Amino acid sequence: MLRKCTDEDISNEECKNVIDPFYDNFDEDVVTYIMPEVIAFYIASSFYRNAMWEATFLQHFNSAADVFNLPDNNYEKIKTEVVKLLRIKYALEVISEEPLDFKKIEYPLWCSFLCIYLYINLYLISILFIYTLSLIGHCPFLIWTFSKLIPNNFKLFSKKLTGNI
Repeated sequence: MLRKCTDEDISNEECKNVIDPFYDNFDEDVVTYIMPEVIAFYIASSFYRNAMWEATFLQHFNSAADVFNLPDNNYEKIKTEVVKLLRIKYALEVISEEPLDFKKIEYPLWCSFLCIYLYINLYLISILFIYTLSLIGHCPFLIWTFSKLIPNNFKLFSKKLTGNI
């Protein structure tokens, strides 16, 4: 629902019951889903591109978190998720926080081939799904969306797999 613009201020009750819950929900989603991804990408990207200066984890965290302009009362929650993402998604194990230092995780070669094999199969199944939908003539927007998203995801995946973030 769109609210009508008026020259009047909103009431305290309306702010408390409508606006504040919206911002609380928005902030929670950003803190839970977006901030950890962005901060982990920021740290990993700067490390892999040799653009990281010697500093603590907290300093690098704050540099990335400044983008969001949100209060940092959830530092421990976000930090736990960032450390997990660095390990799983970017193959970086935090070995020291002051100063921040990493150990690159070397996965066996067969893991890379398995990931590529599974991703290619998912890609082919998605193409088959799109083709089937186009034959039936349903969901043209869905077909267009998949056809635009799949190649970009494959490029992003291959960049991350080779370490060229």
